[in-house]
Amino acid sequence: MFEGYYGIAPVSSLEEMLTLLEYGDTAFDLVLINARLTLNVRFNLLAFCLDHPLIRQAFIYDVPEYRLARLGAQVKTRIVFSSMQLPEGVPIKQLIHKVDPPMLNEPAHKTVSHL
Repeated sequence: MFEGYYGIAPVSSLEEMLTLLEYGDTAFDLVLINARLTLNVRFNLLAFCLDHPLIRQAFIYDVPEYRLARLGAQVKTRIVFSSMQLPEGVPIKQLIHKVDPPMLNEPAHKTVSHL
């Protein structure tokens, strides 16, 4: 369990992420995705995250600075972009509270995937 979340499913490639989400049947409340997984392929990560029924919210990190401005113009409430290379420690706690603010009567556990 991590910060009240469970169901952590680390993957190391775009193919693994797609397989996990294609054959999965459990939605992820928060998916952490390294943007560099898609740098060398034509893949619209934003559209994928917005359209996929198993991704409720996504944090896409390690986004190159030149892409942040363009993505910032497409700000979506469910998707957060960052140039941070690796979210961990205090920044990951702040991220979770930013992406998934505490609410009254919320479930004790959530699912999260770090891709």
